[in-house]
Amino acid sequence: MDYKKILGRTELFADGDVLEKSCGGAALRLHHPVLKEICVVADKPWEWLFGYPSVIPDGKGGYLLYYRGMGVSRTYTRDECDVQVCCVCYSPDGINFERVNTGFEWEGTTDNNIVYYGTVCHNFTPFYDTNPNCPPNERFKALGGVQPDGLFVFCSEDGIHWKPMKDESIFTDGAFDSQNVAFYDHVLGKYRLYSRYMHQEGVTDRRAWGGFRAIQSCVSDDFIHWSDAVSNDYGHPITEHFYTNATVPCPGAEHLLLSFPNRFNPERGRIKTHDKTGVSDTVFMTSHDGVNWTRQFKESWLRPGLDDGNWTDRNMMVGAGIIETADGNFALVCGEHNYTDTNRLTRVVIRRHGFVSLSAGWEPGCGMTKPFIYEGGDLHLNFSTSAPGYIKAWLIPAESDCSCGVPEGTEIFYGDSLDDIYPLASRSDLLGKPVHLCFELKDADVFTYRFEK
Repeated sequence: MDYKKILGRTELFADGDVLEKSCGGAALRLHHPVLKEICVVADKPWEWLFGYPSVIPDGKGGYLLYYRGMGVSRTYTRDECDVQVCCVCYSPDGINFERVNTGFEWEGTTDNNIVYYGTVCHNFTPFYDTNPNCPPNERFKALGGVQPDGLFVFCSEDGIHWKPMKDESIFTDGAFDSQNVAFYDHVLGKYRLYSRYMHQEGVTDRRAWGGFRAIQSCVSDDFIHWSDAVSNDYGHPITEHFYTNATVPCPGAEHLLLSFPNRFNPERGRIKTHDKTGVSDTVFMTSHDGVNWTRQFKESWLRPGLDDGNWTDRNMMVGAGIIETADGNFALVCGEHNYTDTNRLTRVVIRRHGFVSLSAGWEPGCGMTKPFIYEGGDLHLNFSTSAPGYIKAWLIPAESDCSCGVPEGTEIFYGDSLDDIYPLASRSDLLGKPVHLCFELKDADVFTYRFEK
C-alpha cells in the first residue's frame, strides 16, 4: 500500500479522507460561518442587480472587492444586456471596504467605481494570478460572459484598468449565466476554471436548458486554451441545483480544494410580497483532484437565518475568494437582500481552517486518522476545548487500532489555539513507518494537525 508523507502539510478534518474511524462520543462536526460587517450597499445609480462578488489580494497588502452592477431602472433585465458594469472597492484589512474612484467614463460622469462595462460584466470575476511565470502586467486576470457567446478572458496590471486577452471567447460549452471562477493551482501547475452547465440525464448539450444547474471544470496551461469540460463527481446522482461554485484552493493547505456552491430551490417562495420564487443557502465540499468531490455534509453551511430579506430569491450566495484577516479568521463575501432596496454584500467569517472538526461533547470519544508515513517533527494542532474539556494524542503503528486504549502518561491538552504544539510522546521506533495519529477528546474540537520540524 502507498502511504502519504505529510511532513509540513496542514491536514484538515474537512477532508473526509483524513479520518479512518471514530468511536464513543467523537464524530466529524460541520462548523458554520458568522455574518459580520456589511461591505457595501447597492445605493449608487449604476449598482442595481448587485451580485457575484470576488474578494482578492491587491498584491500590496490590501484587498479588492469586485461585484456586478447594472445602470438601469430597478426592474429585471436580461443576462445578456450590455448595460452591466463591474465595480470595485478597496480594503486595507479585509474588513472595512470603500469604493475606489476609478475615473471610468459612465453616462457623462467619471465619479464612480466602475472598472469595466458590457455584457461580460454579468459575471466578471477577477483573481490574483500566483503563477510564478505570470508577466507583471497580467498579474490580475478575470473571466466573464454569458451564452451564446461564452466566456472571455481579461488581464490587468493594477486590478483597475482591464483589457481583453483575446477577442474571441475561450470556452462555449456551458450555460454561464452565473459566477464562473478561475485560479492558478500550484499543486497541479495549471489554471483551473469552474463554470455552470445544465445537467440532464441523456442530454450531451451542456448549454440546453433543463434538468439541474450544475458545476463543471476544465484546465489550461496558459489561460487561453482550455481542456474539455468535466462534470463534478459526487459519487451520487445530481438532484439539487448548484447555482454557483466559489471554488478555491484552501489557503495554507493548497493540496485541498474547497467549494461553496449556492444551493437553489426554485419552487419555494417564503416572502409573499416578493414576485419571484426561489430560496437558497450555501453548502460546503472538498476535493483533492478537482473533479471528485466529497460532500461529507449535505446540510446547509450558510442558512438564510432570521432576516426575512434573505428569504427572497438568490441570497446567501458566497462569492469567489477567501482571505485571512489579522484576527485569525477566514473571510468570504456573500450577497444578501437580493432584488430589494437594501441589496448588499456582507462579510462571512469562520475560524482559520475551521470548517469541520473531529469533535466530542461531554461524552469522551476517540478518532484515528488514516495511516501516513511518520517523519518526526512537532505536532501542531488547531483546536478548541472547554474549561474542563481536553485532548490527548498519540501514535500507533498502521496495523494497530486506537481501541487498544490511551497509552499511560499521554499528556492532557486544553485551551484554544489556531496553532499550538502538542507534547506528543517521542516514538523514534516508528520513524519512517506507517502510523495512525489517534485522539481522545472530551468537550473539544480538533480542526487540523501538522507535523513540523
